[in-house]
Amino acid sequence: MAAQVISQAPNARAIDLSRLGREMWDVLVIGSGPAGSIAARQAALRGARVLLVDRSVFPREKVCGCCIGHAGMRALRSIGLGHLADQFSAPRVEQLQLHVGRTVSRIALPAGRALSRSAFDSALLAEAVRAGAAFVSGVVATVGRVDGDVRGLELKNDSESVRAMARVVIAADGLASPSTRDCEEIRVAVAAGARVGVGARFAAEGVIPPNTIEMHVGREGYLGLVRLEDGSIDAAAALDPIAIQAAGVRGCLTAILRGSGGERLTACVAAAEWRGTPPLTRRRTPVAAERLLLIGDAAGYVEPFTGEGMTWAMETAIAAAPIAVEGATHWSAATARLWIAEHRRLLAGRQWSCRMIARVLRMPRAMMLANRLLSVAPALARPVVRHVAGGA
Repeated sequence: MAAQVISQAPNARAIDLSRLGREMWDVLVIGSGPAGSIAARQAALRGARVLLVDRSVFPREKVCGCCIGHAGMRALRSIGLGHLADQFSAPRVEQLQLHVGRTVSRIALPAGRALSRSAFDSALLAEAVRAGAAFVSGVVATVGRVDGDVRGLELKNDSESVRAMARVVIAADGLASPSTRDCEEIRVAVAAGARVGVGARFAAEGVIPPNTIEMHVGREGYLGLVRLEDGSIDAAAALDPIAIQAAGVRGCLTAILRGSGGERLTACVAAAEWRGTPPLTRRRTPVAAERLLLIGDAAGYVEPFTGEGMTWAMETAIAAAPIAVEGATHWSAATARLWIAEHRRLLAGRQWSCRMIARVLRMPRAMMLANRLLSVAPALARPVVRHVAGGA
């Protein structure tokens, strides 16, 4: 999917920004990760004229864990896309193996799948286009002001900049959400001491068990690893920014592994190419403004563990699409309030639980004691796992 512009039209490559700017879109979605592509697909299936834009050219990798949890698979099945994991022979994920100090606990997880973001995101994008959404890549979108019954936007690539119009905009462009930086209605707060995400993908045989997320916890943060559909390892970590300044990314990861019995992984970590994210834990309030809905990571984020972020992205996309389509025809102040309430209903409790877990992960002694207990009584983790996983 390296084409600059993708649509159902045979002459899709001939579409330029000027043409897109002359169109009136019912729903314009910014960001074509799982949240954006699913929202675009679901809106298009409801008959809306949808434009999906992304600053990256596909296929592309993401600094992210690649686990689709049990609730995420349930969300995909609810919209007829449960087959995608089988299409790529995505491995099942059924266990969290937690390493703290020299203690290992093994916690059963509701069955999920592990699928690379390059494969998953491209597949979801193809489904959005198949449903009727137009897609343009290599474009930076910036949300502008409301003018009557439309939201203005700037669409910009390397050669031109145009003003676009949409009756409703959905921002799904990730943690930093650059598209909404100029929106005075939306406030962003980054948590004090928020950890930084780093990720890599590398080839390695037999270094982690099959069907397992292996997580190593240390003072510097934590590192999770899972095997993907092609046999490679996806590694994602949340690291303390002060520790990164002192020891660097590889130094932090090596320290975590050596302190948690993961020495077999240090050579892979040292050789991998690591990419980073902005600070992870942040909130945007409100998650809706006039003719603007925020979904996925763009609406806020807490530290990830076993695929929760992916699940939340998909669930919010599915829930936001009908609200956006209805809002394109009949927008009112109640529309924004509806999305704010629905977003809170979907995620507030589960994100609170993840915040509490993140706090405990910053307490080495508490984590060691908890992991020793879980190593002999793993069933104690079951209520927390079920709650964070969305009642799976």
